[in-house]
Amino acid sequence: MMVVTGSMSGSNTVWTLPMTDNTLDAIVLGPDFGANSGGVLTSGFSNSSGTVTYSGANYTAGEVAIGRQYTMSIELTRPYVRGRNGQSDFDAWVDVRYVTALYHNCGYLKIKTTMSNRTDRSKVHDVDPVDARGHVRAWHGGNAELITTTLENDNPKPCTVTALEWLVNYIPTAQTGLK
Repeated sequence: MMVVTGSMSGSNTVWTLPMTDNTLDAIVLGPDFGANSGGVLTSGFSNSSGTVTYSGANYTAGEVAIGRQYTMSIELTRPYVRGRNGQSDFDAWVDVRYVTALYHNCGYLKIKTTMSNRTDRSKVHDVDPVDARGHVRAWHGGNAELITTTLENDNPKPCTVTALEWLVNYIPTAQTGLK
């Protein structure tokens, strides 16, 4: 990703990049674009020999980020509860109530939950402009042994997850009758 300011050439906005990378495929408008800040341009431009050209529009009002789209995906590990001895209670019944992701400088974040024989569930945080700090809470309950939770960002907007919190119901091994 590169942050650059464009100039007009006829009716086209032209950005000169510090290097040649013909795989760059997205332009994200910066804060100087007001209500359009955070907007993503994925078509209508060409990228060749270190120059990106957008035809027929003026995007010289401020900085843009030009980069390559990709999907961030992190699968969370199963939550365990520690018993009185400080060891994880692997045989306990752990029922997930919700998961909360705390973030910093976030424009997009999806918490996705899958579980056999259930419909996939997603909680999406998508804002313009980018939030400096906050959290996303997904009330995606289920048996911790069967549930799979991922954090995803398939959008060019930034996302930094700083902490994660699970709220669970816990029944210790001694009370489940399991060994």
